[in-house]
Amino acid sequence: MAQMNDEAVRTQLGRILASPQFVNAERLSRFLTLVVESATKGDALKEYRIGVEVFDRGRDFDPRTDPIVRVQAAKLRSKLLEYYSTSGAADPFVISVPKGGYAAEIRAAAPPAPAAPPPAAVAVLGIRSRVAVLPFASFSSDQDNEHFSDGLTEELINRLAQVPTLQVVARTSAFRFKNRAEDIREVGTLLNVGAVVEGSVRRAGEQVRVTAQLIDVETGYHLLSRTYQREYRDVFALQDEIAQAVVDEIMGKGAATPRVRKTKAPADLGAYATCQRAMLALRSAFGGFGPAEQLFREAIALDPKYAAAWGGLAHVYWLMTWYREMPAARAMPLCRQAAEKTLELDPDTAEGHCSLGIVASGFEWRWREAETHFERAIELQPSLAMIYPFYAVVCLMPQKKLEKACEIVERGLALDPFNPLALAIAAFVYAHAGRFDEVHRLHRLGQDLSPTLAPTLPIEAFVQELEGHVDAAIANFARVIGNRPELISFYGHALAAVGRRDEARRCIEQLAAQAGPPALEIARVHVGLREADEALKWLAAAVAARAVHLIAMPTDPRFDWLRRDPRYADVVRPMALG
Repeated sequence: MAQMNDEAVRTQLGRILASPQFVNAERLSRFLTLVVESATKGDALKEYRIGVEVFDRGRDFDPRTDPIVRVQAAKLRSKLLEYYSTSGAADPFVISVPKGGYAAEIRAAAPPAPAAPPPAAVAVLGIRSRVAVLPFASFSSDQDNEHFSDGLTEELINRLAQVPTLQVVARTSAFRFKNRAEDIREVGTLLNVGAVVEGSVRRAGEQVRVTAQLIDVETGYHLLSRTYQREYRDVFALQDEIAQAVVDEIMGKGAATPRVRKTKAPADLGAYATCQRAMLALRSAFGGFGPAEQLFREAIALDPKYAAAWGGLAHVYWLMTWYREMPAARAMPLCRQAAEKTLELDPDTAEGHCSLGIVASGFEWRWREAETHFERAIELQPSLAMIYPFYAVVCLMPQKKLEKACEIVERGLALDPFNPLALAIAAFVYAHAGRFDEVHRLHRLGQDLSPTLAPTLPIEAFVQELEGHVDAAIANFARVIGNRPELISFYGHALAAVGRRDEARRCIEQLAAQAGPPALEIARVHVGLREADEALKWLAAAVAARAVHLIAMPTDPRFDWLRRDPRYADVVRPMALG
């Protein structure tokens, strides 16, 4: 085995820096040089120093709010992996930067095993396997055609997300860059992708003209640029064709290249257009999901065999349950019915399995069945970002599988880093796992996403209470409380914790006055008041109603006091959590 010394390390570093992966990547080269030199000197390397020396951040650089170093470290790891899979495969030394820090690991390469048969040829993708599809520009004048271009973008995301070897940034994060003239390389850095798809759409009557481009983020060069002219009725085949062209360019066209799964067009294209309007209504709703429900049902009336409309309807019923627009006892069976219909029409749709996982865990308390559905959804479409936060918070967290729940939300955030809901759910999971530093970090990111009112503020306040900063928690809850039952409950519990009992009781009165009083939320305030009889009575009512918000209770530290009561186990036994 070759001996490793400083000279050998410098030679190896020079070989890497001269490779195609690094020769035109100045900052990544500086980054790698710094981590290698620090390792050879035994210096501890901090994120602040990297930001200042490599990425030219000023002396006021704060790595807690500026993620540049973490983003570029992921890119550096991918480039090194790509290098050692290609031109560096026979190098005597391997330089890597393991996750969790910035200390370079330098080791002698393992000798080859000549007896083993050569592996099958596989395209080495590296960072280019991470793709973002930016919103296609609409060159048509009316708003319906802008909806059409947004829908085409979303369909491309969905098709590419079904390719197991690709990681595709979710719609929410990609659409953050709609109508924003930003440098592709900067977008790529923010989304941590190696390739970006963008384009334009022009529709005139029944004619559709689409221009699609695939751009390498590192160089800014166009890897693919094509124009398609089709009739509107051929839009599904067009979407398949564009997606396959992107896959072929990234992975190399050949027999081993995955084929994009073709989506069956609805019998009535009016169903497709109505479904697109339903998705727009769904994304625009923060509560008030009735219009989306109605539109999905209209699409189904136009084509009862349109799986996408059934899948959207299933998701609507889950959201209507969570946001208390419809009682769980009514909405969740409808969710199951729609999800099962989705899978009957398209057995390989991840959305159907995700919805069934939600119903089986959040309402029916059949935990093993739920995990099977969520894992199948991930297997079918690993880049479908919506699976991960729901799997973590609805299924894994109640079972106290907190380590896996944290891992799952991290995977979701990697696909959808600018989604406020995903950020808040991840923070919530971290809070229940006791990872308070991660909650504070995500709250800082949430403030960047929404400076006026961060989506993570209620979770930050929850953690402040757990950390003993109850007055700060009360102040933050007061900023967001509105008429939301869970926030009134959180606020009431915090008030009770500092002895403001009369104010806590007013929170109970406010909750009890709501239509269909939220039993779990009332129980939580009674827990803060240390009133076991009332707390158990309302908790039992929540269990009897199969309230979906019970998923947060088994790992909520505020209920630890009540769990010591011998009656507690009997109350929660129907949840089958052991």
